[in-house]
Amino acid sequence: MTQFSLKIFIFAFIFSACSPMSEIQLDPTIDLNGGFEQSKNELPYNWYFYTPKTVKKSEFKIFLDQNIYKEGKQSLHFSVTKCSQTGGHLSPGFSQEFSMEAGKKYTVLFWLKNKGCQISAKLGQISIKTGDYKVIKVDKNNNEWELISLIYQTKKTENPSKLRFEFNVLSKGECWVDGFEIKPL
Repeated sequence: MTQFSLKIFIFAFIFSACSPMSEIQLDPTIDLNGGFEQSKNELPYNWYFYTPKTVKKSEFKIFLDQNIYKEGKQSLHFSVTKCSQTGGHLSPGFSQEFSMEAGKKYTVLFWLKNKGCQISAKLGQISIKTGDYKVIKVDKNNNEWELISLIYQTKKTENPSKLRFEFNVLSKGECWVDGFEIKPL
């Protein structure tokens, strides 16, 4: 085996052992899918999910609930018995990045029903070099649907940017999410 072939083999071996940080079911014919109505294998299309396959030290289920929903025919349901409070790809949740126009203000709205979970939702501007977020935490035990909103003012930057939304469950309990929207103000 040549020196070059050995380097290629080592590189391939190392990266084949890396596990993914999220799962996604892609369908370019579907837009936002904020009501989580269209799905494949229990995951709504076009969202990045931190699932039991990718969040190893947690115990939880993500599924589409056709009994409890705010709009449409189903909601996104998290049932968590154990998880990290770290957030990001280390906790149950989902995320997505959106095109944005620098200097504009954006709002995210979604419905949340919460039974015991601590929730983190963040919205921010990211680029290859930077990231800036507005974060809200919700930990009230609310058996009714509550409209959650986040507003973020984008900045003009040298590098191309995207708007990133991330939702995480940070403690045990159950929660339902429905009716996600993002729009410029």
